[in-house]
Amino acid sequence: MKTSVSVVMSVYNGADHLVKSVESILVQEGVDFEFVIVNDGSTDESGKILEEFARRDNRVHVIEQENTGLTKALIRGCKEARGKYIARQDVDDVSMTGRLKALENILDCNKDMVLAFSWTNCIAPDGEIVRRINTSDDIEETTRKLREEMIGVPAHGSVMFRKDAYNQVGGYNKEFYYAQDCDLWLRMAWEGRIGCVKEYLYNLCLSPESISSSRRGIQGQFTRLARDCYLARKLNKPESTILERVSVLRQHAIRNKANSATSRDIATTYFLIASGLEEQNNYHKAAHFYLKAIKSYPFHFRAWRGVTFNVIKRLTSL
Repeated sequence: MKTSVSVVMSVYNGADHLVKSVESILVQEGVDFEFVIVNDGSTDESGKILEEFARRDNRVHVIEQENTGLTKALIRGCKEARGKYIARQDVDDVSMTGRLKALENILDCNKDMVLAFSWTNCIAPDGEIVRRINTSDDIEETTRKLREEMIGVPAHGSVMFRKDAYNQVGGYNKEFYYAQDCDLWLRMAWEGRIGCVKEYLYNLCLSPESISSSRRGIQGQFTRLARDCYLARKLNKPESTILERVSVLRQHAIRNKANSATSRDIATTYFLIASGLEEQNNYHKAAHFYLKAIKSYPFHFRAWRGVTFNVIKRLTSL
């Protein structure tokens, strides 16, 4: 079977969201694709679910391995990918109808484009839209902002990129235990242009259990180091000292990966969901998540301020 696109996903104990996520890819039309799924040492029902998908659909290629973390799992998946394009998908998220076709089209029509992404909806656990991530669809502007200002870094799961460009820059850097996407996009941006499809074709589902929520602090440290590496390259300076810091931070992340999210991390996720809902004028739902933040961490003063001065004030004025 001809394969133009390889969708690559890593799964670690994602059984709760796995079926919906996988099905959102398998219903995509107009594209010859394979779905490479790395089961990264899951201990829940993920393996059985993936086995059933692979049995029913020969486009699904499951790779079983011991747990290595997201970055190494993606390196493995991208190495196995046979398509000229690689699309990402995260296990918590959902692709909208037409996503793969739209991204393939923009890359086909722009031979010097190395990476494309779509607009993204950020979704609360109950399905409400919290925030809409949208940027200009002007190719030159999108490329310039990422190259020169490090602005507009796309959501990890929303992208499709050329495999040859991925290989040219060395692929994912295994030392970036988190923020591996930011590091990769900033390297790929100098290999060609970056494109954006002006449609909401990806739903990024927010939850306290996600990496971006439960590891917010250390993920931010990796992101800053990815940007430091970018600036060093831009100024033709060596990255070695920065990469040594990345390696040290990676070891710290590995030692602490078994630690569950702190109550403050969980509260901050609920706070961000609430503030996004408030911006959407969804005050009742915002109040619900502000209160969940306070319940998780009673000293989250921004959540108290949000529910007291913002939401209640508006609800009583309706």
